[in-house]
Amino acid sequence: MMDRFQNYLPLFEAFESEGYSLYLVGGCVRDVVMGLEAVGDVDLATDSLPERTKEILVGAGFKAFPIGEKFGTITTLLGGVPIEITTFRVGELYKPGSRHPEVVFGTDINADLSRRDLSLNAMAMDRHGVIVDPFDGHRAIQERMLEVPGGGYENTLSILRDDPLRLLRIARFAARFGFPPTEDTTRAAAASAADLRHISHERWRVEMEKTLLSPRLDVGFIWLVQVGGLAQILPIAQGLSAERANLICTRLDATEHDTTSRWAVLLLSLLSEGDWLVDPGALASHRRAVAIEVAEEFRFSNKDRKSLAVRVEQPLNRDALAEGMTLTALRRFYADSPNDAWSRISVAQALADGDEETLQTLGRLKQDLSVLLDSEDPVPKLPSGLGALLSKEFSLKGRAIGTAMHGLCEAIFEGHIPNHASREEFVAYFRTMQESESE
Repeated sequence: MMDRFQNYLPLFEAFESEGYSLYLVGGCVRDVVMGLEAVGDVDLATDSLPERTKEILVGAGFKAFPIGEKFGTITTLLGGVPIEITTFRVGELYKPGSRHPEVVFGTDINADLSRRDLSLNAMAMDRHGVIVDPFDGHRAIQERMLEVPGGGYENTLSILRDDPLRLLRIARFAARFGFPPTEDTTRAAAASAADLRHISHERWRVEMEKTLLSPRLDVGFIWLVQVGGLAQILPIAQGLSAERANLICTRLDATEHDTTSRWAVLLLSLLSEGDWLVDPGALASHRRAVAIEVAEEFRFSNKDRKSLAVRVEQPLNRDALAEGMTLTALRRFYADSPNDAWSRISVAQALADGDEETLQTLGRLKQDLSVLLDSEDPVPKLPSGLGALLSKEFSLKGRAIGTAMHGLCEAIFEGHIPNHASREEFVAYFRTMQESESE
């Protein structure tokens, strides 16, 4: 089993030569046991304290970065790849009002494994490929179930309250593998769901996005709804019915594999049970406000926040789709949000709920957009200095210059003048517009 980890042997030797233990732990061991071709991130655990870990690494010629040292983790590089080495832990405590745990270190690998999120992640492997499995991780994998190390309601409750993020991780692994959590796990999660409010919101986002992109997101998402976890981190999910949760999962599965589009489909599905292929109308500002609020709560980047707001605010107009978009309308549609135009169509496809006529129309819209983008750039590009030239040639001032520029952009949409025309061509066209208006 250690064949995949031969390049880690110098790290094992460095720690063992100083009288300390070192183990591969967590996901990489689980993936090996499951026989997966791709092994996840490799993490290591040791009985040396963080300060001593740094000394051992530097003494053996490795770099040591104290990222996460407060929580027992020292990072080094192996072949240019960051590797985290964490001191054995026996407990984590969240103080009221704090979103960061106080960690208690230990010296026993079994005690460290006992506080991990799930028994299938509570396995370790030494340098000889011998697996330490005190909590039946093998059995959990064989029986396709999720439970914390040791199982049982009270023990599960204790582990979840030590680190409430584990509830979201359970949902994520349920969504990844399709393994259902046990009854005790579910009961304890429901009893401790409110503790999720103590977790930093960046960590909410990481776990939620992994869940939304997982192959069996229905298993994890519906469980998260069932135990009340989703409503804790996303209040608009309060009162979500099982039937509605199932529909949302179907829509998410039909959404392209990017996180912002999946967030958009989730939010649009939670905001109303109505038809979202409609004219935005008066609801647009409300949808945008909700999207921005959620993006801020989950600590989206400014770029992702803007994209989410566009996709949630501007569902496609069913009437316009039925009539088919003219070339002018298609140019406007793309220019409204060039970075999100394609995804807006994909979001609409997911929300169509299998309506073949609508899906065919949206498919044609994608084809038309692809043809358009192959032939031109639909976003108006007026040459620099054009405003000053118009002002000089036609004695325009203030708002009149802005109005003139807007009119020229409209002419590009209408196809009356090509995008990227020269300043002289735009001036000539504007003169023609002026003459036509005066007749």
